[in-house]
Amino acid sequence: MKTIWLFFLGALLLIFMCVWMQGLSWGAEIDDLVPFVIQVESSGNSNAISKAGCIGLMQISAIVLKEYNQEQLKKKEEDMYYVGVTFTYGNNHEWDLCTYENYHLFVPEINKQIGTWYLRRLKEHYLKDDYTIERMLVSYNGGITRMRRLLREGKDWQDMPRESVNYVKKVLKLYQRQK
Repeated sequence: MKTIWLFFLGALLLIFMCVWMQGLSWGAEIDDLVPFVIQVESSGNSNAISKAGCIGLMQISAIVLKEYNQEQLKKKEEDMYYVGVTFTYGNNHEWDLCTYENYHLFVPEINKQIGTWYLRRLKEHYLKDDYTIERMLVSYNGGITRMRRLLREGKDWQDMPRESVNYVKKVLKLYQRQK
């Protein structure tokens, strides 16, 4: 009986370690991809502006910036709620501390912070069970709505527009050279 319990506990520990290490590798994977996303998106030019109006190193769109600001504001509200502070809207300067405007996207550190956040968001929130590196990258470049529609139709990332498919191939080629 003791042997069975030891085996069981050992198996649980092994499963836990595998899941934990997989979680670590997924986070590291995104951090490892960021320099290559920057290279393909903007060639390292922090002042880059695309035809679509995306800004900076990681070519952040206004929609992604708005989503980031909303999430930061929500976190700020939750933090203030937990410490018993009443949160008010309007000209409250606390709100300004957790949001960015378009011009902030020209600051490399801020742009990378938001771009990395968005890659993680694609992986963890939007794609969840459908996650692959290719799907995450093609969603970053060509849009999560388009990627979701293709998945519903039984298609995959290779069915995105050629520009987005080529984008994925470029980023992964640079990533593979690094390894």
